[in-house]
Amino acid sequence: MLNDSLPHPIEVKDQQISFEKTNRSGHFKVFRTINIPNDNDAYRELTFSIIAGGQWYKARVIKSLAATHDTASAVFLITFCTILLVLVVTILINRSILKKLWQPFYQSLDILQQFKVGNREQLQFPSTGIDEFNFMNAALERSTGKALQDYNALRVFTENASHELQTPLAIIRSKLEVLMQGENLSEQQFASLQSASEALNRLSRMNQSLLLLTKIENEQYTLKSAVDIDLLLKNKIEQFKELWEDKHLQIAQDVKQVQLHVNKELVELLLNNLFSNATRHNYDHGEIFIVLDEDKLMISNTGAKAPLNKAHLFQRFYNPLKSSTGNGLGLAVIRQICEASGLEVVYEYTEEKHVFMIKLNNRI
Repeated sequence: MLNDSLPHPIEVKDQQISFEKTNRSGHFKVFRTINIPNDNDAYRELTFSIIAGGQWYKARVIKSLAATHDTASAVFLITFCTILLVLVVTILINRSILKKLWQPFYQSLDILQQFKVGNREQLQFPSTGIDEFNFMNAALERSTGKALQDYNALRVFTENASHELQTPLAIIRSKLEVLMQGENLSEQQFASLQSASEALNRLSRMNQSLLLLTKIENEQYTLKSAVDIDLLLKNKIEQFKELWEDKHLQIAQDVKQVQLHVNKELVELLLNNLFSNATRHNYDHGEIFIVLDEDKLMISNTGAKAPLNKAHLFQRFYNPLKSSTGNGLGLAVIRQICEASGLEVVYEYTEEKHVFMIKLNNRI
């Protein structure tokens, strides 16, 4: 010890230094954690021996651990916040980079989702700086191009086949009519000829419907003009009036003046199919309701006591009533005409009536 005397205790925050005389001789050192009564903080205690002036003393140094805990908590909090900030920044950077990296993929996906074979437009994908995406776009262009080629070939075949069938069907119909007018026919022969004539008429109607669908898909009815729908509707009602009287159908109508910018020939075909459908699938002494206003054209009729399957109703050759003489193309023609005219057809079954509503989206 310098000057052979005890040092003066230094005042240090959270630290206590004391000296106590002891009879114990020799050097010793003890380091431990203690708790002081009536104090919730823990302390670290260092005890060692020291000699001064020929007297042994027990030196005791006590330091509170509260500041150490606070420092550890602060270090943990700072470390945690730093790691969290790094993770957030990393995620944001990766998200930005990945979004930019995958942008050509999603752009190609959007172009592919808009592809329809009916549009007959070859897809064009933009060039990217990524070889994998360029390879994918090239494969998609080849696949969609092949689909368009096959569709066009099928469309041309259907159009040609439907057109060429008209002449032989007309010849067969005339021959059957001649045979049915023969004087020596038995009842069985006449019934067979009549059944064949009905089947031929059904085939002829199906052929005409297919030809009409092909013409609509080929956009051969692009000429549009202002058409008075109410006048066409009243004329069509007059045309079907005799047929409705034969079936004793009750007709109720509420027709307002409406004008649309559409193809007149397509609208006439639409009304003809709607009225034919409401008449064919009705029963004797049934009802037909016709409503035309600024927002809709609605044709509702009595008929089968069950709703039709909406999922398949407008599909080609779907015939919900197996006993029906229809060819399953009438509703498909209605939907195709509506799509080509910028209209929308909706089916509902309410109050035991089949309702076909045409939403007039392009009213003048």
